[in-house]
Amino acid sequence: MSVILGYGGSIQLSREWPIPTVFPQSSLTGAGTLLCREKAFWTGQRVLIYSHLGLPLRIDGAAYAPSPDGHRFWGGLGVTGPNTDHRTNDAGVFWDASDASPFWEDAASTGFTQTTSAYIYRDRLDRISFYSSEIGAINKSQDLLIPFSQVQFDNLLIAAYDPATEYIAAVEALGEVIFYESPQVEEPATNYVDLPSLITEAADDPERRGWSTLVACKEWTLQTDPTVLDTTAIGEDFGDSVKDVVRGSGSFNGFVPVSQSQSGKIDAKDFVRLMLMTETGSKASARLRIQDESGVGNCKEECVWIECDILLGPGELSATFDNAVSYSSQFVVVKDSDGNGIKPVIGVFE
Repeated sequence: MSVILGYGGSIQLSREWPIPTVFPQSSLTGAGTLLCREKAFWTGQRVLIYSHLGLPLRIDGAAYAPSPDGHRFWGGLGVTGPNTDHRTNDAGVFWDASDASPFWEDAASTGFTQTTSAYIYRDRLDRISFYSSEIGAINKSQDLLIPFSQVQFDNLLIAAYDPATEYIAAVEALGEVIFYESPQVEEPATNYVDLPSLITEAADDPERRGWSTLVACKEWTLQTDPTVLDTTAIGEDFGDSVKDVVRGSGSFNGFVPVSQSQSGKIDAKDFVRLMLMTETGSKASARLRIQDESGVGNCKEECVWIECDILLGPGELSATFDNAVSYSSQFVVVKDSDGNGIKPVIGVFE
């Protein structure tokens, strides 16, 4: 057992993407939201939404959803479109034209949209809704809400957003495969098939994940014995689920320099993103410096630092809006994708 004390270094905050997740029809709530148990979907995140039968979303203000095979009713409530304007439920009547008149909508009448992107708002009851802009999702702006339409869609696949054409195509192909599996409960796509490399490579790249912020450390401590970990360091929601991958724990005090703006103040959206990224249980990459790297003149000497992946615990964020935003947090060290935990490195610290 050992405790390492240090100063300096940086922590890159870049929220990990959720595993692409499938949601069955039953996940839709009576409030017009989607019940989501996957913790990695968070407010403000942009996602891709795929439905093999056509999206059940009122895209661009349309009162119906595009679907290739027509729409089924829910509880006797019909969703009308170009083919079904004649249909009514006044006085309990659902058909007031000849048998030659269409009863369903189809791709020709409504269009056919299988994939779109949107921004998530997540409430305290783990219900998510979709908005057309990031600010709209953060503020829960009703005029930017993309509501669900009362149509049958069987299941949706939701994945983190990436603009690359090949990435979007990989998500669509994944959604098509899973549709034919007829999932009945919310579950990760990996329960059915291995994720395409185009998806995993994007998810592993902090530059493509976005929302990347560097926190400069003032001082930090690191406990290398995982057996002394207090579960409360990472919160009740995450404590039990990560015990088998924990390799240490610690805390740090740091600051986030303000952007180089004319006002000299941190950007409002960046500040909100920082608050979202630093919620308990968020994963980040850390480089904690042990040895000073001062050299002669502009030459930096080699120094020693520690690299590790961490889960953030309870933290404190404060802003004075003069020259920095301060942030301190507890954390635990977890295994990275290669199975490593705490890794010492010798080199020139960038």
